[in-house]
Amino acid sequence: MILQNALGKEKQVLFFLKSAWHAPYYQIEAWIKYKFNPEDMFLLIENDQIISILQAAKRVFSIQNKDCLVSVVEFALTDPEYRNHGYFKKLLEAYIKKCECNELLSLVKTSIPKPFLQQDFWMQSVTKVYTLSSEKVTYLPISRVRKYRPAFDLYPLYETFLSHFDSSIHLSRQEFENDLAYYAHAKRNVVLMYNKSYEPEGFAIYALHENKARIEVLVYLNSNAIESLFSSLSLICDTILIETSQFEVLEKLYPSIRSYEKNEILLRINNKKLFEHWLPVNADLFGHPSWDQLL
Repeated sequence: MILQNALGKEKQVLFFLKSAWHAPYYQIEAWIKYKFNPEDMFLLIENDQIISILQAAKRVFSIQNKDCLVSVVEFALTDPEYRNHGYFKKLLEAYIKKCECNELLSLVKTSIPKPFLQQDFWMQSVTKVYTLSSEKVTYLPISRVRKYRPAFDLYPLYETFLSHFDSSIHLSRQEFENDLAYYAHAKRNVVLMYNKSYEPEGFAIYALHENKARIEVLVYLNSNAIESLFSSLSLICDTILIETSQFEVLEKLYPSIRSYEKNEILLRINNKKLFEHWLPVNADLFGHPSWDQLL
């Protein structure tokens, strides 16, 4: 049985996440508090047990100075004991069927693209993970990095940074601040980089684990912000891992840095006729510099 919402199933969803999602309890609790939306969650239930879930969110997608409301797959998970048996395929098909009636486009960021590619999703771009040894970082004696506090308004930084990309999901202020709250309660470190005049010029969200700093979100207005951040992190870890869009080129700052592809950003056109009316036929939907770290 497939349900197109999780209303009345909140306790079952929490139990499912705790048993099937290999994440720390505090991250699960943060997700439930700041991300969970029962109205936009699809459930596949068998014998009164949740087997697979998919949660989507409506977001504004911008490309070539045009905006439209799209559906973004925020979270998907199948019980490990039931994987590779077609359960998620059925759930994804139900989600797509609903999207074809309501949203022009669907997007997802995933490290497992196969089930989506089988449902007519196309690769728009990829994300990269750079690996940088702290020994390669130039130490700056004056630290211009401070811990984020809710009193800081990071949204203008986010909007300015986003303006340098031709296409992206554009979060509203409320959506953006909700994401910040999720990361903070999921025990991620959120820091602000600023210049010598104490003007903010970037922010980063990262986690520390086994002497490595993994930067999950990096927003910057110039290279000084990146160098300040890396200098600060080099004092507390041996390796810095940085996830970026495929269009960012950290090799210009650190020629010896190495990278590998991590996630694919996939896009599906749910209504081709409406899409062609919205975007000119000769417009290229793919290949535009995009940033989707907060997808």
